[in-house]
Amino acid sequence: MVYRNDRLRIAITGANGFIGHKLVERMLLEGASVIAICGPDADLPTSPSESWFSGRMPNKLQIVKHYNSHENNEIKKLMGQVDVFCHLAALSLVEEGDKNPEITFSINSEWTRNLYKSAAFAGVKRFIFTSSATIYGDNPLGIVSEESPCHPIGAYANSKYQAEKDLLLLSEAVQTNLTILRLSHIYGPNQQFDHIIPSFIFNALNNGYIEIPAEGEENPVDDFVYIDDAIEVFKRVIEYRGNNLPQILNVSTGKATSLRELGNNVLNELKIENNIIFKQGEKIWRRVLDCHLSNTVLGWNPTVDVESGLNKTSTWYLDNLAAIN
Repeated sequence: MVYRNDRLRIAITGANGFIGHKLVERMLLEGASVIAICGPDADLPTSPSESWFSGRMPNKLQIVKHYNSHENNEIKKLMGQVDVFCHLAALSLVEEGDKNPEITFSINSEWTRNLYKSAAFAGVKRFIFTSSATIYGDNPLGIVSEESPCHPIGAYANSKYQAEKDLLLLSEAVQTNLTILRLSHIYGPNQQFDHIIPSFIFNALNNGYIEIPAEGEENPVDDFVYIDDAIEVFKRVIEYRGNNLPQILNVSTGKATSLRELGNNVLNELKIENNIIFKQGEKIWRRVLDCHLSNTVLGWNPTVDVESGLNKTSTWYLDNLAAIN
């Protein structure tokens, strides 16, 4: 059973981010009322009817700037207005997280725990937390399921894993349903250049080559999910009504793509001569996630393969290159 979307009320933190922005747009199109909670540096329109969310259903959209992850008073007031709270905001740059582990844990773990407590106190029906495939660590032997052991490496992955453990413990004592989405590598148009695929496109267009970490003949292998497929998972969880949804779900394709293969595909899409530089001695990883559970309980399957997704993504960057630069 699902909610009637014209009565569904949602709050989304990180609403100005790559995934959050798309989720707000999608749920507005579905007829839901959305509170978009953004960071202090968000470039927001002066009114909801402007272009930031394409002018879709401005009467259904409330935009809130949130300045301090430790002061939740404003967000607490909003909790009582929503059925579902989606927590996407995080300190997500892995290298920055390792440089500032205390800040990383404060934002990604402590703030998350406090938000869930507030949601439960306010009677929110479902709390959705976006975790990360990085908590599994490197899994060279094969595909990992939600029940596979976690071996997080670095401050970012460990902060997400700590948040998961805290939320799962709290969920035993509250009525608010908890769903943790472990996201594989999400990509698509208008993603920042510090992510793998946009960085490949940027370097190929501006420098004529792509750099890939390597150890001998080995290079990283990852599981790439197109943004529209990922948003469909969020939508189905948001609309899910009931208490029997598993608390942890992988958001993935279950298909392995090496960065060498990915780089070749990007160069082909951009019609650039194959020029890949392998940076020896760099850390490599293998992360491929089983999506069987998401398929079983949500009826979801990814619909965009890597080749099609790269075509959509590359085309967008080519069309918008002047504006980006």
